[in-house]
Amino acid sequence: MSQKRYTVAVCSTTLNLEKQRNIVYEALAANNCIATSFPFPNPTDPYLWKLCLRAIAECDFCVILIGDHYGALNQSGVGYVHQALSQASAFKKPIHSLIYSGMGRSSLNADDQNRLQLFTQGLTKTTLHSFWRDDEQLRDVCEGMVESMLDKYDLKGWLPANQVNTAQAQTKQDTDLKKQVELLTAALKKEREKNLHSSADFEQQSQLFEMPYQCNAFRGGTLIKVEESCQLGLKTYFDMFASSLSLGCTSSKIRNALNAFLQKNEIEKVKSKVKKAHAITQMQADEDHFEKLLLALRAYGLIKVEGKVWTLTSFGEHLALKTALKWR
Repeated sequence: MSQKRYTVAVCSTTLNLEKQRNIVYEALAANNCIATSFPFPNPTDPYLWKLCLRAIAECDFCVILIGDHYGALNQSGVGYVHQALSQASAFKKPIHSLIYSGMGRSSLNADDQNRLQLFTQGLTKTTLHSFWRDDEQLRDVCEGMVESMLDKYDLKGWLPANQVNTAQAQTKQDTDLKKQVELLTAALKKEREKNLHSSADFEQQSQLFEMPYQCNAFRGGTLIKVEESCQLGLKTYFDMFASSLSLGCTSSKIRNALNAFLQKNEIEKVKSKVKKAHAITQMQADEDHFEKLLLALRAYGLIKVEGKVWTLTSFGEHLALKTALKWR
């Protein structure tokens, strides 16, 4: 499994947002992100501001959490959250704003409300942003936020110390795999040139592809990490992804489709492994094997990628249409 982590500076006031900050922290932690920085009280100690500035400088991306107050002002009359935004922009950090849009804003006074309105208008024009009206919606947009930031930006992240040697050792394996894929691609290209690469060829091949995955099992209040795997034919994987690929999508959306399939079809296997488990959650396909699966489907000439968008090739469209007609 990929163990890469991402640091995220979360900037907000302390006013009425303690619960919401915890929701953001939980969502980030569930998506391999580590939250840093501190909320800004009124007044904010200069040392606390320096620590927040350091967190912004060292983070992979920045989250601006906006509630129903503009918040504490510095000596120049600018809000600390507003100042944090300026610093994040100066450091060229990717920024995502989570802006409250619920009813009953309770700003402290008219000046605070005016500052808040102008600030949020600026955020919608200059940053990626999502609106939330209650705690449940905030959880949902946080999940999408992490996915969109990973898709849009080339975030470096970092590996835990106990994973560094493993990652280095795997470099040679990845290089060898890429060479094998290149050879396979070249061979398949020759087959296509000979008109041997038809839908019948792919449908009749019986190669199984193993997909390791991990999930959380809960038993009697105890969280148990489970690792398992399944084997499916490449045609099964292709049929699983075809509808998403027909319109073009990111690899994250394809992987979500795979995770949903695993959650539905592998849950009984996990329950049999963890006796008396009352809940199975967050079933996630192994990232490295998922990338290898995309390479395999690409080598067969079924899918292609332009930038970060994956789509069907003309051959893939032909096969997907043929499969769809069979189900009618």
